[in-house]
Amino acid sequence: MNILIIVHTQLIDVETKMINNYCSNFPNPCRNSGSCLSIPGGGFVCTCSTGFTGNLCDYPSGGTSNNCLPNPCRNGGSCTSLAGGSIRCTCPSSFTGLLCEQPIGTPSSNACQNNPCFNGGSCAVVPGGSFRCICGSGFTGTRCEVFSGTPGGTGSNACQNNPCFNGGSCAVVPGGGFRCICGAGFTGARCELSSGIHSERVMM
Repeated sequence: MNILIIVHTQLIDVETKMINNYCSNFPNPCRNSGSCLSIPGGGFVCTCSTGFTGNLCDYPSGGTSNNCLPNPCRNGGSCTSLAGGSIRCTCPSSFTGLLCEQPIGTPSSNACQNNPCFNGGSCAVVPGGSFRCICGSGFTGTRCEVFSGTPGGTGSNACQNNPCFNGGSCAVVPGGGFRCICGAGFTGARCELSSGIHSERVMM
């Protein structure tokens, strides 16, 4: 019986040491590069990185939006929020693509499999296993993602081909542009990103 009590006492000592030094003994619970700080008597607090707040640093601070929350980059890619509401994904070495969605070494015949071109653009496989988007009237850019304001897509016709994705609604705005009104769960200039937050963006 004494052995059981000694073992029990040792377990309590180990548990107490683990709880009193929470941040050293458990995975960091703080998000968005927040730092974990153990508190005497057990528990922890998070010291948040610039731009974040909340008990676990899981909310953007200062009322500015962060298009990287939640992270739209796939396969372990890291997201950087850029000016103007756009993002950049930095992909692990084995993935490529706008959202790190394409495994490197994928046969060239698959480069257009999921049609990476927006706004009705056509995808063409090019040497080296990559692709090129051939954009329709009113759009330009690597993936036909930029509204160019050319005939067929200006003024009251800006929403003619509904450039909004995932069920988003297109609304013409003064000056010849449009805005996408995204449904719940989507965000981005054209509702192309999954977010769980309602969003509106104006495209000129």
